[in-house]
Amino acid sequence: MPVSLVSFTAIALENRTVELAWTTSLETNNKGFLIERSKDLQQFERVGEVSEIAANSNALKNYRLNDANAYSGTSYYRLTQTDLSGKATVYPAVSVVIREEAYGVFPNPVLSDGRFTLRLDEPETALLHFYSLDGRLLPLQKTGIQSGNLLLKTSGKLSTGVYILTVLERGQLRKHRLIIE
Repeated sequence: MPVSLVSFTAIALENRTVELAWTTSLETNNKGFLIERSKDLQQFERVGEVSEIAANSNALKNYRLNDANAYSGTSYYRLTQTDLSGKATVYPAVSVVIREEAYGVFPNPVLSDGRFTLRLDEPETALLHFYSLDGRLLPLQKTGIQSGNLLLKTSGKLSTGVYILTVLERGQLRKHRLIIE
């Protein structure tokens, strides 16, 4: 392998950009690096290249590239290294999340019509469960998606009180307490 990769990271910054950084410990016949991004790990598009480098090095070298046009929500970045003969090595992708608004349920308390919005990153694939405080699973309807947020409606007439909405998204479980008026 012409390059020994020590690390590759993607960090969301406050200005809605992503800082990509990687470190190598050894480079032999290195032509350069390509960074690409994806929403689904299937289709990737070019973010940028780093090609103004020395072909050989046996010291730690740090590289940085900023993605000024980062996606909202979850995105994936991959690093590809190409050597002077044209052979490419693709490293595993890393993920990053850029979120404009806080996660959660709005409005809360939920009004008597039972309609509310859930702010999350992956509204199409998130798994939801709606429970009463005594642990009974209750029906919940997905009524649409608006601006990346999931529109929901409780089914049937609910008593005034506290309910729990669980959200499983990208392997992470969050619980939201809803108050029904």
